[in-house]
Amino acid sequence: MGLIVRDSKYSGDKNPKWTYWRQFKFISFEDAIYLSLDLNPHMMPWMMQEATDFYCDEISERTEVAYNWAGSLDWYIGDIDEIPSKDKVELIGFAAWVCNQMKWEVPAEFKELAGQEQSANSKTEDSEKPLSPKELNNLLKLIGALHETIMDKGIYRSDDELKAYLEAEYQSLSGFSKRTLDSKLSAARKALNQRD
Repeated sequence: MGLIVRDSKYSGDKNPKWTYWRQFKFISFEDAIYLSLDLNPHMMPWMMQEATDFYCDEISERTEVAYNWAGSLDWYIGDIDEIPSKDKVELIGFAAWVCNQMKWEVPAEFKELAGQEQSANSKTEDSEKPLSPKELNNLLKLIGALHETIMDKGIYRSDDELKAYLEAEYQSLSGFSKRTLDSKLSAARKALNQRD
């Protein structure tokens, strides 16, 4: 008689083992819907046999609504082999959409997943705050030091040659016209020569 090994992730409980599920970046579309209802995806084949009308209706409704939105949102990975059950979602992004936009009733653990995206977004917002005058001045000094190094090493014979190269190479970006380069490099040299 063979040894039966019980895999702890396949909890026999109706509710998900959240310590297991929150480790995933991507999960199937179906599993994401089940988690939003606090249902253990691993138990769904057995639970569906005894599912109440509420769960059947709610699963069906949430699936239909989520698929309706999916193509226009970045949490949806899309068709894999054109088999809907293999579609994937980015779990934290999906949870944030469910909680913040759809405002579905979800378990507290699912809300925590949505909170992870909010804290990541607030970190991004912090990193996008305008620079202080001192930070701007330090960046100008850095540009000045790089410019000085390039000229001292003889990589370009003159300022005009360097500016012509930058203008041609980065013409698709704003801020690389000859006029802007003249102004910025002049400010950078000035900043480098100033003492704090």
